Amino acid sequence: MMTGRSLLAFCAATLCMSAAPAGAGMVVLNNPSFEAGLTAWSCSTTATGNVTVVHSWTQGDGGSGPLSWGPTQGSWFALLSGGNRDTDITLSQRFTAHAGDVLRFAYFWDGGDSVDGVKYNDSAAGIALFDPAGSATAYPIFDESIRKRGDYNGTPWQYVSFEIPVSGTYDLMFELRNATDSRSDSYLGVDAVPEPAAVLLGLLGLSIAGLKLREYTQNGPNGAGQNAAFWA
Repeated sequence: MMTGRSLLAFCAATLCMSAAPAGAGMVVLNNPSFEAGLTAWSCSTTATGNVTVVHSWTQGDGGSGPLSWGPTQGSWFALLSGGNRDTDITLSQRFTAHAGDVLRFAYFWDGGDSVDGVKYNDSAAGIALFDPAGSATAYPIFDESIRKRGDYNGTPWQYVSFEIPVSGTYDLMFELRNATDSRSDSYLGVDAVPEPAAVLLGLLGLSIAGLKLREYTQNGPNGAGQNAAFWA
């Protein structure tokens, strides 16, 4: 069983490893958690579909998926809403990276239609488009659809890590399409992945709280002189 001292050492070591991954750089996006609105991001919208920045989102059509979402980091996240039929709503940002660098982001899918075979199969995708100024190559990162997840269904936040295959310039592009009609919109949320340091510090705090609770339970509210042995 891990003691208090060894648990603290383990958390500290894990924190250091997460903060500085060996052999890999992190792709640094501008305004990744949308705290400055849509600054540094490009959008393609339609008369009925758009990209907004929101504090929270609640699923409008029910279903068996999660009913509401909040930001993964900070106070805001981007929300793409489906619009004109068979027309892509997009959110993108250009960046440069080296082969082996890691691109990280979070997304959720909120399917707002019933597939009816393949007729109303709203869909979404994340793509890394290599060298958009020249001969472009699209590297798929994720895909979602009504058919894949089920009618009126959604996902929790999905945390994605994508390793850059070739050094160069990329467009990170999120696409959402409302299939066949302009009603019963589906939605795609985008945000930054929580920083590993913040997550581990939170876990460390919970671990310390658990250890202190155990100490209290073993020793009683007045103490029993066993603290030194417990923390050894």
